[in-house]
Amino acid sequence: MFVKLQARDLIISQQRDLLTTLAADIRDEFDVRHVDDDEDGFNQMAIADYVRRDDSFVLLSKLRDYVADLKSHAQEHWRAIDVNKQMTVLQTIARFGIGISNSIAVIEAERDRANNPSDDLAPPVMPKELVTMRSSMFITDIIEPRKEQL
Repeated sequence: MFVKLQARDLIISQQRDLLTTLAADIRDEFDVRHVDDDEDGFNQMAIADYVRRDDSFVLLSKLRDYVADLKSHAQEHWRAIDVNKQMTVLQTIARFGIGISNSIAVIEAERDRANNPSDDLAPPVMPKELVTMRSSMFITDIIEPRKEQL
């Protein structure tokens, strides 16, 4: 799946279903929930039981179960760190799961001014290539042809 998402000729509009599925899989894997979907239950939870980011949250008990299901090598490393660091790791995983699934869910395909699929798609370029590109080339090849859209 990740090979397809990182392909040089990636066109987001053609990958929409794949992105939607990926976001749903991440939400399922980490049991990411929306506060609005479970507002009564959420308001009654102790703050130490969950990690919240924006309007989503993850129960720490679900993450503990996730870690418990990992292979024995991961379990060795997990047991080697103290409880406070384990909590920090769980919180980081929760924030990551929420952030990445929410971010993937809002990716939009390139659109023209009338909100139709764009005929002039961005060139197939990887982010690392943009960073190493000369400024003048970036302006003439990337920015200028799309100035109206930007």
